[in-house]
Amino acid sequence: MPTGTGMQNKHSNNFGWLRLVAAFCVLVSHSYGILNIGLQQPQLKIGTANYILSDLGLYIFFTISGYLVTKSFLDAPSVWQYAWKRFLRIVPALVVVNAACVIMGAFITSLPVGSYFTNPLTALYFFKNSTLVANQFVLPGVFTSLHEPSVNASIWTILVEVKFYVLLAIAGMVTLLNRKLVMLLLFAATLIGGHYILKSGNAIWWGIDVAMYLNFGVYFFLGCLFWLLRRTVLLKWYWLLIAFLFLLISINTPLQFFATALLGSYTFLFIGQQKEWFHLSGNDFSYGFYLYAFPVQQLVLLYGGYSMSVWLHIGISSSITFIVAVASWKYVEKPALAKKDYFIKK
Repeated sequence: MPTGTGMQNKHSNNFGWLRLVAAFCVLVSHSYGILNIGLQQPQLKIGTANYILSDLGLYIFFTISGYLVTKSFLDAPSVWQYAWKRFLRIVPALVVVNAACVIMGAFITSLPVGSYFTNPLTALYFFKNSTLVANQFVLPGVFTSLHEPSVNASIWTILVEVKFYVLLAIAGMVTLLNRKLVMLLLFAATLIGGHYILKSGNAIWWGIDVAMYLNFGVYFFLGCLFWLLRRTVLLKWYWLLIAFLFLLISINTPLQFFATALLGSYTFLFIGQQKEWFHLSGNDFSYGFYLYAFPVQQLVLLYGGYSMSVWLHIGISSSITFIVAVASWKYVEKPALAKKDYFIKK
């Protein structure tokens, strides 16, 4: 099928395995950080900016999410159906991993089990992280002997992504998604405004971490814009070349950040829209892999110790995580997604 005028058949593109690669990139970076050798991990230097593998992984996630979730919103018969689908994709698996972390903590906490379960932080960990109200990364007495005591430090990005889902829904409800020029102008204004806020030295504005939301938001909303403009901006190799040349010209200028995001997001979508390179049979293990990677990595370190090599840590952690991700997809995520048309049937 054509790669530039719309989505291919849901199982004939590369988005599934590309997201899995993204989750693995995050795991690799986290292994370096968990082992307290973060400065030794591979970095890509572009001008004055340095990018690590977790940056690449998250940029892939946010770009593909913006692209596909925009399609999901526009295809949905109502905003409630859109919200229901987002709920089913995010929350059931998140609830299960949070429950699993609480149960796991009972076996390894330094506290008596009774004290562990009656400690308010234990219940708060589950309810805060499951309701997407806020994040809590620690459980009482769990991983306290490690350099990094977080139980699941990866889940902060889920709360950020959900906020982007809400912004997208608001844009759709006020018909902005049907006004491509207005969306482009709003995107440009946000970039310029964010740039000047950061240049002024105010990284926090009205309680909002401008740098963080700008860093990931530009990829999400570039993905959104590429879907909206898919009939105009075709996913072709010559556009990749133009984006690469734009980046070269923009290095060490205020445009470098945008040029990098433009090239990166376009590259991810170009690869994603090609005919499937590796057949996953419609399975999507990436979300489960992302959810379980960090707690598995912490467990491997707890029992393996800091003397283990980073690649041994990556190998053991990724193998265990993949097995758990397959189970998460088969027994939690896929059955939940089967309910996506529940309200339509009613």
